[in-house]
Amino acid sequence: MFPRFIRAAAFAGLACAGIQASGADQLPVVPVDTEIRVRQFLEAFINPDQTPEQQATFFREDVQYYGLGKPGRREIVRDIRHYAKRWPDRSYRLADIEFIRPDPGTDDVFVSYVVDFQVASPERSIGGRALYGAVITDLHTDPRITLIMEKVPRRRSDLSAGTAAPATSGK
Repeated sequence: MFPRFIRAAAFAGLACAGIQASGADQLPVVPVDTEIRVRQFLEAFINPDQTPEQQATFFREDVQYYGLGKPGRREIVRDIRHYAKRWPDRSYRLADIEFIRPDPGTDDVFVSYVVDFQVASPERSIGGRALYGAVITDLHTDPRITLIMEKVPRRRSDLSAGTAAPATSGK
């Protein structure tokens, strides 16, 4: 399951988004079409072949972005562009969707998911696993992320050399 501090932050994010969390052990049964739609959205979101402008369209203008507040689309594009320049060779795989928590009064969901990643520049490469929490609004009509958090508990640096780097958080 999601690490305790991220779960606490996730439920705080749910509250910020106006979604009521009734308890961690009382996850509702999620309709199959919701699970499919969440998976399709996340697969499209993590596609590294997009331009920064294309990837930024997955976020609402007022997104709570990786603990940086609400930076706006221009800053998000700049952040994505900087990351793509730093790591020109990127691959991501949606490893797991840990849970989906729909908001019963809206078409919004909180989702906890895991991405296996490998990024590289001419100088080095890093791979590992990242944990995410996100609130996706209007899932079935015009899905956009309104809150996203990330934790990278384990990463491997210089994969070709086989040396390990300490765990870090953030992108």
